Amino acid sequence: MISPDGLYLATAKRNSRFEIWRLPDLAFVREIAPPDTLDVSAVAYSPDSQFLAAAGGQDNALIVNDYTGQIDWIGAAPDDRTFVTASGGTIMFWGVK
Repeated sequence: MISPDGLYLATAKRNSRFEIWRLPDLAFVREIAPPDTLDVSAVAYSPDSQFLAAAGGQDNALIVNDYTGQIDWIGAAPDDRTFVTASGGTIMFWGVK
């Protein structure tokens, strides 16, 4: 996935990690290793190119600040009506109406 600003390329790897590459020279920027609970199969950038979302098949996703590599996590509860987010040491539960 190429960032909307055209400066970066994000790729998902078979080992559930994903990599960030700088364009146009394809210089390696960083590899991001999500928690073991997330089997990364897709990545997408936010419209402002600052955040990268990664998703897998376990009703989990995470958001990464593309510049710092900080990982924020989001997951769906089994009831499909609650989401859990974790960021900066804070865990929050969100109800879906």
